[in-house]
Amino acid sequence: MRGAKGVVSVMVKYCEAHGYGYLMLRRRLRENNVPEYLVETEHEVVAPAQVKTRLQGFVESINDWR
Repeated sequence: MRGAKGVVSVMVKYCEAHGYGYLMLRRRLRENNVPEYLVETEHEVVAPAQVKTRLQGFVESINDWR
């Protein structure tokens, strides 16, 4: 996480294994004051245009935040 301006996490909804790992990651990111954006998918079904728009907003917020 050194030098990270932000982290994008991708997690399958309702997957316990992803959920537990994500909670630990999110805690460490918050402890280190690193912004994070979560993209939840339903077993690899993702609307690319919608994700692209949301990620662009996240990147803009990082640039404004730092």
